[in-house]
Amino acid sequence: MFNYFTQKSTNSVYHIIVAFFVYVAIMWIRSLSESRRKAYTDFQTGLFNKSRCNEMLEESGVPQNVTGVFMIDLNYLKQTNDKYGHEVGDQYISAFARILCDSIPAGNFIGRFGGDEFMAVIYLTDENKMKDIRNRIQKRVKEENDLGREPFISYSIGSSISTHYPGKTLMELLEIADKKMYEEKRLHHQKYGVSR
Repeated sequence: MFNYFTQKSTNSVYHIIVAFFVYVAIMWIRSLSESRRKAYTDFQTGLFNKSRCNEMLEESGVPQNVTGVFMIDLNYLKQTNDKYGHEVGDQYISAFARILCDSIPAGNFIGRFGGDEFMAVIYLTDENKMKDIRNRIQKRVKEENDLGREPFISYSIGSSISTHYPGKTLMELLEIADKKMYEEKRLHHQKYGVSR
């Protein structure tokens, strides 16, 4: 503007206008990106929410690289809510979400699939890496439970890996992991009962 008034040149005005529109465009893109992030984030846990989980599963076909899937369900959430209240139940869910984030390497997908259900997709993996993640989750849960706080965290987990099921889509791999998780849950309740 100074250039316009002193030298009667409009070059600077054009630069200001262009800069303004570039700034507006950048802010608009950032706003869209932030809105999209919020729309796909579970407020309570900070993980991807069910909408993002479903969208990702629908978009994914047969994995091109070795991919593993975990399906995880917390045990005794209803009993926890009944005994301690829903606020403690929410803390129980959040504590387990943090354990998953600590145990699963960055760059993989972790989502809250339902109330007390979680899913994780592990990319470029193999059987040993899947076992290692499982062991890390188990170790972190034990560490948390060893602190003596109630309720103790209890979970059931199932997994599948694409090399064992050639040609299966990511959705089908999740369904296999889900069946294995429910079998583990059934055996857990059979061993310990539903009130533990």
